Amino acid sequence: MIMKTKVIKMPTVTLKFRFKENQKVKTLMDACSSIQQQAVNFAIDNNKTATFTIIKSLYPSLKTQYPYLHTYWLQSACRSGAAVVHSFKNRKRKGKTNLQKPKIKRPFVYVSKQILKVLWDGNKLILTFPLSPYDKEPIVLTFRPHHKYCRLLDEWKEGRAEMGEPTLTYNSISIPLKFPEVEPYKPKEVIAIDSNESNLTAYKAISGEVREIDTSYAARVSREHDRRVRKGTKSRQNRQRLLNFWSIMTFHKILAQKAALYGVPLIFVPPENTSRKCPICGKIKEGLRGHVFECACGLKMGRHKVGAMNIACRGVKILGGEMLPRQGLVGDPCCLSSGYGLRAQSHDRNTQPTA
Repeated sequence: MIMKTKVIKMPTVTLKFRFKENQKVKTLMDACSSIQQQAVNFAIDNNKTATFTIIKSLYPSLKTQYPYLHTYWLQSACRSGAAVVHSFKNRKRKGKTNLQKPKIKRPFVYVSKQILKVLWDGNKLILTFPLSPYDKEPIVLTFRPHHKYCRLLDEWKEGRAEMGEPTLTYNSISIPLKFPEVEPYKPKEVIAIDSNESNLTAYKAISGEVREIDTSYAARVSREHDRRVRKGTKSRQNRQRLLNFWSIMTFHKILAQKAALYGVPLIFVPPENTSRKCPICGKIKEGLRGHVFECACGLKMGRHKVGAMNIACRGVKILGGEMLPRQGLVGDPCCLSSGYGLRAQSHDRNTQPTA
């Protein structure tokens, strides 16, 4: 099997931390909110979008209004205002807003890395930044991240990720971590995943092992569950199906992001007829009903397992393999433990192949 070594661009992972009300942060954000609105008004009234022009024009007056603020905060607030203007003009161009001028409702400001100090000891994250030049009592925010964030911060401390400019609000701070580009490794085996409304079916091509994962719990704890319960539907059957449904596309996005994070090759395959095509003889069964797939060649198994096997076969073809559903099959085709000889895996629209 030939693996395509296409370079995958790593996503930027954002770590968001919330904190209780802090008086110094409130003072800072009140000032930055006013500066941000002034920057927006100036840019709209004078038809200026360049950040440098906005800062150069407003800086003298802002320094007079807020002499206690560090210069970096004045510049960052103007930059955040310019970002709002750019977003507003794009929405205006697409006809998504009728407003003449945006109003800042949720102010934010970028924390310049020039004044930010970050300490991470593997258990506690401490962020320190001053409000004014030579501030003897700077703002100190302390967090104890959960294990997922700890792993990402360890990667950053070891030099395998770059920290971008955090974004500060009244009660939260978001820290972007940018990972370098990695080259996908050549997998030893391929796993096909057939994702459905109520479960995931994973098929390991080399060993022939099949595992089903119940995802109905994900639907019950999802953000949309309460809304679905309140809204309801006219049909009891449709309502129950809606409550048990989980976002398959959200799963696909998360899986793609995690695969890119670790450099795992991921392939999406065409989903047509993956549950209706026999992986032994290749015949497509029309009018398939129920959860059991039966073929004239003697194959009888769950349609989700059949779908996962067909996804695996299509993934092999995309990777350049020579394996076909009718070749290399040994043992009883109705017995999953016989290990068919499919050596790769993939997904259908409701599926994704990972290695």
